[in-house]
Amino acid sequence: MILEKLNQNEANFADVIAYIEENYNYTASAFVNGNQENAIDQNQGSAKVFAFANLNKPCSSYKCNWPSRF
Repeated sequence: MILEKLNQNEANFADVIAYIEENYNYTASAFVNGNQENAIDQNQGSAKVFAFANLNKPCSSYKCNWPSRF
C-alpha cells in the first residue's frame, strides 16, 4: 500500500499522484497553504497530496517524510 511506502521513504511524488488518480475521485479546488494562495488551476498535484494526507492521517508525528516536487 502507498502509505507503507511513504512511511518507509520508498514512494515519490509521481507514485502518490498515480495512486490518488487510480483510487479516488478528485475535483480540483483552490486552496491556501500558508501565504501561498492557489487558484483552481494551480498546483493541483499539491492539492491532491494535501487532501490525501488529510483523509488518511498517515503520520503519527508532526513531520512526515513525504516526497515533494519543486
